Amino acid sequence: MPQNKQTFQYKMWQFVVSPPFEYTIMAMIALNTVVLMMKFSDQPESYDNVLKYLNIVFTILFSFECILKIIAFGALVSVYTGGRGM
Repeated sequence: MPQNKQTFQYKMWQFVVSPPFEYTIMAMIALNTVVLMMKFSDQPESYDNVLKYLNIVFTILFSFECILKIIAFGALVSVYTGGRGM
């Protein structure tokens, strides 16, 4: 938790540890799992393209989550605590 409660980092920390944010990320993980399970042999090219674009969208969303958490927790927390500080 950031020490100074007036900083942008503290506000970002409050956001990323909030239950709505956590539940949204959990739902995205579940949806991504379903999308990853939707492949089958001899699938049409259009279906394959939809799955590919959905995976790109999920990758962007998870990257955005990562950036928000790096801002909130600081970049060095994972280096010195092995990620357990999150």
